[in-house]
Amino acid sequence: MKAKKLTALLLALSLALCLAVPALAAEEAQEEDGRNVYVLEAENTDLTDKFGSGYSGSTTGTGMVIGDDTDNKTASNGYYVGWLYYPGAYLSFEFEAAEDIDDLTIAFRLSAQYNSVDVTGDQVYVGINYDEDTNEYEQTFDFPFAVESYSEMSSAVKDFEDFLVVENVSVHKGLNAVEIVINNDIQGVGGTMKAAAPLVDCLILTTAGEITPIAYNPEFVTETGK
Repeated sequence: MKAKKLTALLLALSLALCLAVPALAAEEAQEEDGRNVYVLEAENTDLTDKFGSGYSGSTTGTGMVIGDDTDNKTASNGYYVGWLYYPGAYLSFEFEAAEDIDDLTIAFRLSAQYNSVDVTGDQVYVGINYDEDTNEYEQTFDFPFAVESYSEMSSAVKDFEDFLVVENVSVHKGLNAVEIVINNDIQGVGGTMKAAAPLVDCLILTTAGEITPIAYNPEFVTETGK
């Protein structure tokens, strides 16, 4: 796991994937107000060797992916990622930018179960392009938000909603990664819920530029993504 400094919109696209190595998703972006809108699914992030902590247990890798046919029908592409209830948990959304971009809008589609999530400051934050050598990001943005659950004892998932993080972000040509990072130790109702964290459906990127999402885990592709 990386050593990190423990520091909303719309639309959905289905992503084109491959098997053992990441693939460049080839589908065209949808447009809104003359800008391109790209949806990067949480279930298509690289979950290799990733650890997940839940209500009263743990899982690893793609075991963190949950199908919305269980108790909710609003996750784009039919899946979302949970099990992020511990300090330092993160998801990394990778993409290739055709050119330098300076107008990127970043938003996440989130929900909650068991505990409502109400975080401030950098209790959850978004980092761009983590540097393994310096253990720092090129940019970080606090991500305060509030998501209500049905109740502390309910595993039911409320409809996912879009939450804006930041607008007019600059990223460079080539490979980039946007990461959502859990940076708190707020104990949840479950015994192994060691941090306040949302359920993550997808990352939504909006730009006049052109990007190509990088996708993993082809088993989580549906024919009728939402």
